[in-house]
Amino acid sequence: MTRLKLLLATLCMTVSSLASAGVVYTWQASSLSTEIYNMSGYIELADSAAGHINYNAVNCADWPCDLSDPGSPILKFVMKINQPQGSLDIDLLAGTGYNFNTPSFDASFDILGDRLSNFSLYINTIQSSLRIDGDYVALFSSDTDNCLFGCSGATGEFVRAAQVPEPGSLALLALAGFGLAFGRKRAASV
Repeated sequence: MTRLKLLLATLCMTVSSLASAGVVYTWQASSLSTEIYNMSGYIELADSAAGHINYNAVNCADWPCDLSDPGSPILKFVMKINQPQGSLDIDLLAGTGYNFNTPSFDASFDILGDRLSNFSLYINTIQSSLRIDGDYVALFSSDTDNCLFGCSGATGEFVRAAQVPEPGSLALLALAGFGLAFGRKRAASV
């Protein structure tokens, strides 16, 4: 019975570690502009991402395209500008958020403590384009955000958010705890 408990606990911990949500850095605005009056978002990095990251999204010449990139250090990028709905919502693992087969997603930055520095980003999804240089939003253009001819001027930085385990991880840990408690209760009654 002890071996079974040990096996169950090991299995739960292994599956729990596979369900990791990565590391999230949220955009902390330091100033807005008359053109960009509302801006929030985040970038989610793989747990293994460290130091300097330079990433270009995969291109696809086939139709239909598979734009997923399981090796990407960037898992998701979400940025909402001048509206409550997401202007840019890109999932690099699933390959969603692009509207055409040769997307532009170029990012380069250093991870320094709890923030991203030397940040450089360019995204083009046809409907929206975004360029951030350092802490400055140099260009945002979109046909859905009143910035069809380009908006700029906001500043900010990406700061690490508190890491919260995924609900699946918490459920697995709870299941392991119940299993151990049940095993102890059963062993005590024998």
